[in-house]
Parts: sequence; C-alpha cells; structure tokens
Amino acid sequence: MMRSGSSNSNNVQQNSTTSSQHHHLQQHQQQHQQRKEHGNPSQQTIQLLKKQNAQMRQQISEQDQRELTLMETIRQLQATVENQNKRFEEFRSDVMEEFKSLKEQFSKVTLIEGASCPPSNPSRAPSPAPSESKQEADEDECMSPPTSPQPQENAESANNTVAVSKRNLFSLIKENRKYIDQLDLRLQLQDNTYYNGRILWRIEHFKSRRRQVLNGSINALHSAPSYTKSQEGYKFCLRMYPNGDGAGLGTHLSVFLVIMKSEYDNLLVWPFNHSVKFTLINQLNRSKDLIEKMAPEKSSASFQKPTKEMNVASGCPMFAHQACLEQDGYLVDDTLFLEVCVEQG
Repeated sequence: MMRSGSSNSNNVQQNSTTSSQHHHLQQHQQQHQQRKEHGNPSQQTIQLLKKQNAQMRQQISEQDQRELTLMETIRQLQATVENQNKRFEEFRSDVMEEFKSLKEQFSKVTLIEGASCPPSNPSRAPSPAPSESKQEADEDECMSPPTSPQPQENAESANNTVAVSKRNLFSLIKENRKYIDQLDLRLQLQDNTYYNGRILWRIEHFKSRRRQVLNGSINALHSAPSYTKSQEGYKFCLRMYPNGDGAGLGTHLSVFLVIMKSEYDNLLVWPFNHSVKFTLINQLNRSKDLIEKMAPEKSSASFQKPTKEMNVASGCPMFAHQACLEQDGYLVDDTLFLEVCVEQG
C-alpha cells in the first residue's frame, strides 16, 4: 500500500511539471507571434524613418516642380514684357513716321498756297518779235478776225478757278493743323507714365513750341499722365499754354491740372480733393523756384468724376511772366522744367 501511494505522488508531480512546461511553451509561442506581427522596437524606428524619408523626398519633388513652374511663369512674363516693349516701340515709330509725313505734306501745301498767289509786282510781258516787213504785218492785221470778249471770259474763269483752289487749300490746311495738333498730343501722352502722384516735365524747344502756338499749328502742350499712389489712383496730366491762356494770354506762361478718365474711376471717391503744388524749377538757383499751390473746389466741374477723356482744366493762368523765363534762369538751353505734385492724404 505504501508503494502505491508513492507511485501516485510521482505521477502527480510529473503531470504538474508537464502542465507547467506546456504553459511556458504557449507563452513563448505567443511572444514570438507578437514579435513577428509587430516587430521589435528597432525595426519600427527604421520603418518610421523610411516613411519620413519618403515623405520628405515627395515634398522636395513637389517643391522642385513648383520652382520649375514658377521659373516658366517668370520666363513667360519676361517674354510678354519684351513683346509689349517691342510693340510700343513699333507703334511709336509708326506714329513718328506718320507725324513726319504729315508735316511734309503740310509744308508742301503751304508752298503750293504761296505759289498760287499772284505776285504783287508782276513782271512786264515780253514784247512781240518784230515782223520781217511792214507789209507782212499789214497783211496779218487785215486777215486777223475781229476782237471778241473770249480773253476776258477766260481770265474770269481762271480767277474763279484760283479762288476755288485757294479755298480748298485753306480748308485742307485747317484740317491738317487740327490733325497735327491731335497727333502731337498723342505723341506727348505716349511718353513714360508716372504712378507716384508726381510729374517732372522736361519741355525742350520751348521757343519753337511757342511759335507753333502763335501760328496756330498747336493749341497747348500736354505732359505724360500720372496716377496718384498707383494705377488704381486718380489719373491726371499737365496742360501748358506757352503763350498764356485766359487772363495770362500773350503775357504769361499758363499751367493747368487736367483730371483724366481711367478704368478705375468707379473705385475712387469723388470729387477729387487733393491739394496740388506747381513748381517751375529755376535751373540756376533752386532757392528761386516758382511755386504755386491749388486747393480743389468741390463744386467745380474740373474735379468731378470724368465723363470724357479729359475734364475742364484748372490751374494758374498767370503762373509765370514770359519776360522773366530766360533772364531769371527758368529757361536754359531753350528748356523748361515743370513739376507738379499731388499731395497724398
């Protein structure tokens, strides 16, 4: 009986040991499976770094692509600007050629007009050649028909033709002068445009321009346009009468501000309400610059929203006396410098 109990005890111990080993084996298998599924910490770090590296490569590639796109856009813009500059130069050249051709035509018309006028002291008509003999002259006189009024009619017809031609020439001259004035304005406004509310206007050949005004070739001079602050600001230019206008006609240099129509007028506050400063620069002594200031009148049509290309001009009809321009240092080398500033605020 004692042996049987010992045998049973051994069996129980063996079974317990076997069960414990089996349990440890299962735990080991589970841990191995978990490592297999999730990997160890070092492998997770490597995978995370690889993922981040791939993302960075993708971002760098996208950035490179954006830079290439931007470079292409810049290249296209540069090409567009160059093309616009080329077109502008071509346009300017065409306008200059047209202006030159028109001036030549005008000169020819003026010469024709002078040639069509009869001289004040007509030259004496040449005497007829002497006849070979008095007998032949008498025979010719006897055979000639009686005098008729036809020469007088021909003279009247010729005079009428000359009068009609002169009227046509005067009409053509008037039209050409008007067209030259418009073309001169177009050329002046094709100069550089400013976008800072300031114009520094260099006026060359002033005496010649004044003579053109006196003989009716042009009416006034216009500066290139300017905008206040930016292209979305108020658009304006300067108008100058070399021989004066209004109260300054014939004695003074008249200067005016002209508010111009632009495509951004609907975004602006009207009427125009900015102070304006005109400066005639003394080229020998800047301390003697001639300065005039103008405060806009809100009720004036000159400062309302433009309905035409240009508003009525407003400014200084007696800005500077013509006699003082050259002797006081404002006109040097037949050139004036006129500045206008629109005060911001």
